[in-house]
Amino acid sequence: MVKVFVLKYLDAGNQFFLTISEGINDIGRAKQCHLQIHHKSISRWHARVILLDESIWLDDLESTNGTFHNGRKLESSVHLEAGDMVQFGDIQFKLSLENSRPDTRTTEAIEFFDATPKDNEDPVDNRTGLIPVRA
Repeated sequence: MVKVFVLKYLDAGNQFFLTISEGINDIGRAKQCHLQIHHKSISRWHARVILLDESIWLDDLESTNGTFHNGRKLESSVHLEAGDMVQFGDIQFKLSLENSRPDTRTTEAIEFFDATPKDNEDPVDNRTGLIPVRA
């Protein structure tokens, strides 16, 4: 069975998973990022997760609001393990090792509708909550 690293976001009973692919996974608001988190506390190019041969590393890309590992702000690259808490800006995830892709809530992007558009991005809906943008 294939093992898959995922970042799990839990909020008010909703669960969303960002799947970590082998190689480099850039995280941020930019459309070019592999994993997109559209929230006002997330930089366009916020962080990088690198997965090589089941070894996973996290690095901050000089983000405005920081990247945190188990509550500590990153100052350099850090090795991750299943169960670790990872926070990008104000958004916190738990790193999990799954036997396969979790379910249909696996996504490459999460949209927070209360996010303020930045850097000439398209305005977002004024609803509140979050939805997966792409499945």
